[in-house]
Amino acid sequence: MFAFVLGVTAVPVYAAEGDKTVTEDIISIGQGGKLYIEHTQIEGMIGSFDKIIRDRLNRPIVIFDSEGRRIEKVYEEDLNHDGDAELLVQMDLGGSAGYKEFALLQHDSGSYKLLWEDTGYPNAKVTFRKYMGKTVIYIRYLDTEFDPPKTKTKAFEFLEDGRVIPMTAEKAG
Repeated sequence: MFAFVLGVTAVPVYAAEGDKTVTEDIISIGQGGKLYIEHTQIEGMIGSFDKIIRDRLNRPIVIFDSEGRRIEKVYEEDLNHDGDAELLVQMDLGGSAGYKEFALLQHDSGSYKLLWEDTGYPNAKVTFRKYMGKTVIYIRYLDTEFDPPKTKTKAFEFLEDGRVIPMTAEKAG
């Protein structure tokens, strides 16, 4: 199984281990070590048991566990401009509607802490834009409440104290 995440090819870690298959998608390799997604698929189960792992000096540490959701993409973006990238994790919930869930992790003393999670975005796409000196997260999604569905956008501002708050439509632009 080969896939692309941020332009890096998935590499089979184990061909098959009993009834589960494990693959790895490298997110980045840098001074902090290797950051990668470990995808674990168990035969006969819909859920994917994915983890984001930082491997530094051959010491892998799980920094995020998807708890059954498939991690599709991980965006590295320095939202607070401190030199350490935050991680925005995009996960597929596994249903036919294509709903996405997002989690934001912030680097904190060599580890990561979960700052924010949000769900309910069918067919979502993420972009980051600068607004008044801050980086804003834009999530564009399909609102299925309408027939035909309408494209909508939600914007979130990352505050200096680590909170993520929704922005008003006028402010988000």
